[in-house]
Amino acid sequence: MNLSIREIAKELGLSPRTVYRYVEEHRGYLEVSREGKRLFVGQQCLPVLKTITECYRQGMTASKVHAELARQNTPDVIEAAAEGQAALATTTGDPLSL
Repeated sequence: MNLSIREIAKELGLSPRTVYRYVEEHRGYLEVSREGKRLFVGQQCLPVLKTITECYRQGMTASKVHAELARQNTPDVIEAAAEGQAALATTTGDPLSL
């Protein structure tokens, strides 16, 4: 199930603009889809978004948040679209090894 930016904002107690910024900055760790102008994030990504939120609340910079996600072995998400279909792959290692 996918969640809208507004749904995520409500769940995390953040503004939609903040959630959008987090999603754009850390998109590589999230399953993101777009319907028209609206962004959606897979519900299974809520724990990652909670980690991102907590990191920023602790005063971390974006690069430190990336480092923390990598340290926690959060899988990178690689998206590839092919003629109307989207393919997703996750990896905790070298993305070139796919």
